[in-house]
Amino acid sequence: MGSTRQQKYSKLIQKELSEIFQRDKRGILNNTFISIADVRMSPDLGVAKIFVSMLLAKDKEKMLERINANKGEIRKALGNSIGKQV
Repeated sequence: MGSTRQQKYSKLIQKELSEIFQRDKRGILNNTFISIADVRMSPDLGVAKIFVSMLLAKDKEKMLERINANKGEIRKALGNSIGKQV
C-alpha cells in the first residue's frame, strides 16, 4: 500500500475529514450522510486522493459537485485541524 508515513497521514486525514463532514456547519451536505471510505497519499505526501461514500443522497453527482464547489472551505477546515500535527 505505501510507507508507514503515508499510512499515518492517510488515517489522520480520513479521521479529520470525517469529523468535518459530520459537523457540516454551513449545510454543504444537506443532511446527506457522507463517509470517507479511503484516503491514498502520494509518496511525497503532496497529493491525497479521497474516496467518499454517499448514503441517503438522491443525486450523487450533484452532491459531488457541491463538495467540489466548496473544496476550498473544506481544505481550510482540514488545514486548521491537522496543521499542528503535520
